[in-house]
Amino acid sequence: MKKQHFLFGLMFLATLLSLAFVSAATGVVSITSPANGGTLTQNYNINVTNSTFDTMKNCTFTLGSTLTANTSVSLGTITNTSLIMVNTIKNSTIVEDANNYILTASCRNLTNDIATATAIGLIIQNTAPTAPSALTPASNTELITASTQTFSSTVVDAKTTSCTCSLTVLGNARTCTAANTAGTCSFTYPFTTDVNGQYTWTITASDGTDTAVSTSTILNVNIPGGGVGYIPAPGETPLQPGVTPQFGWYEKIQTFLNSIVNFFKNLF
Repeated sequence: MKKQHFLFGLMFLATLLSLAFVSAATGVVSITSPANGGTLTQNYNINVTNSTFDTMKNCTFTLGSTLTANTSVSLGTITNTSLIMVNTIKNSTIVEDANNYILTASCRNLTNDIATATAIGLIIQNTAPTAPSALTPASNTELITASTQTFSSTVVDAKTTSCTCSLTVLGNARTCTAANTAGTCSFTYPFTTDVNGQYTWTITASDGTDTAVSTSTILNVNIPGGGVGYIPAPGETPLQPGVTPQFGWYEKIQTFLNSIVNFFKNLF
């Protein structure tokens, strides 16, 4: 029985020694600058400290954001200036602006064991996005067929990480979601059951910190059988009687014919 206890004790001691060795080999390093959620502009300082890593030799740095094309950018390998610290200065303008960057430090000791540390939620802030341009459809385009309309704009991809949109009619906002893809911000909206009228829309570009909004653009929706704004043809029952329409093909014809009638009335 004593022999079994002795063997158990040896096994337990060996396990503790093994864990201690792994801990010493792995070590612990931490990024003390920049702090999580910090804002980086132009040149910024990176500082990594070593608390349990024996003789830290160097650290390799990467910076990445899922909102940009810069998903993993190498910042190079820096040799330590002391056994417990690596310090370097980097330029933030090599990547796009965004608000979710992660800085990773992979550090080695003399036996090439690796310890890693991260700083998350970093904001790169060097430029502002450019307002979306080349909007389509052009302002005052008239939609006369029930369909899903695409609204699009051109953005500077290197300055834009996301887009939002607004769409209103008669002072009421409609729900829309814009997508940012390779220099284009766009959204769609189904004009199949909504009311007719004068719709106003914009697209806003963002880099996660700053925004820039496009010019306000108008889409005239005048679909036969629609609601507000539609002039029913002769014999057609309006969906919303008594509403003064703003535009419509029948209104235009009616206005033209009335002008002719009034012209001849004034002759006599």
